[in-house]
Amino acid sequence: MLNLVSALLKLLSFNYFVSNTMKIVNYKIHTPVMTFILIIFVLSELLISIIILYSSIIYLCLLLIVILLFVIATLSLVPSLIKKKQFNCGCYGIYIKSKISNGKIIENFVYILFLTAYLILYEESKIFSYTYVLSFVFLCIRIIFLLKKERK
Repeated sequence: MLNLVSALLKLLSFNYFVSNTMKIVNYKIHTPVMTFILIIFVLSELLISIIILYSSIIYLCLLLIVILLFVIATLSLVPSLIKKKQFNCGCYGIYIKSKISNGKIIENFVYILFLTAYLILYEESKIFSYTYVLSFVFLCIRIIFLLKKERK
């Protein structure tokens, strides 16, 4: 976001930006060449900032949709759990059988919590990697548990 503001402010005072940059480089580059380089620089900074902002918005919207899908899937399991119907929920296709249970509801709830935490604490650094690492570990443990349960 700072890059976007910086690029816009440079464009609004472009002549000042050029003259200041010329001072910084001790006038060792000809003004027309430096002006061309700085135009490319500022436009690149602006374009990259817009692309990052736009993809972040799209990513956050998709994340909201995924959270909504998990909420709907979890809520759709509750009536069957209440009626104590025991059948495969089909969550992992036909390859891993996962019966509807309190564990399945808890599993979905944990995923919803991970995704919601990421949405609330959206940063592209530490939260991103920790959330996905924890989700991956949780999913692996769940799949191993289901596979062991299926073999018995």
